[in-house]
Amino acid sequence: MSAFQILGAAEFQRNLANWGGAVRKAAAAGGYEWGERTMAVSKDGGEGYSGNIVPVDTGTLMSTGHVQKPRIKGKTVIITLGYVGPSSKYAVFVHEIKANYRRPGSGPDYLRGPVDHMKKQITPIVWPHIRRALK
Repeated sequence: MSAFQILGAAEFQRNLANWGGAVRKAAAAGGYEWGERTMAVSKDGGEGYSGNIVPVDTGTLMSTGHVQKPRIKGKTVIITLGYVGPSSKYAVFVHEIKANYRRPGSGPDYLRGPVDHMKKQITPIVWPHIRRALK
């Protein structure tokens, strides 16, 4: 599974570290929503994304796209998404090569591109969850 680390604004991180467990759980829920939406972009586009999406030949690779349940480790919320399972080594290979892909709009960086694109959506997606927890 490829790993991406997305760090938000330093102020947001400091605030998240100081807020209680309920807010971290809310941030985890929002992060999971962000991960699911990002995975959907990787599979089918959308959200204004115009880059490459996951190639499809038999559908096996696309079916392995998965967002793990959030983990809270101390004051850190961890969201992990990727293409997993028996095809994970194949997923890395396909992610990095430039080849003739059959599916229009598909190609390399089919996860990195959507993650980079969706970075700007982290706050708009996560903040409503946190706001509800603060009420």
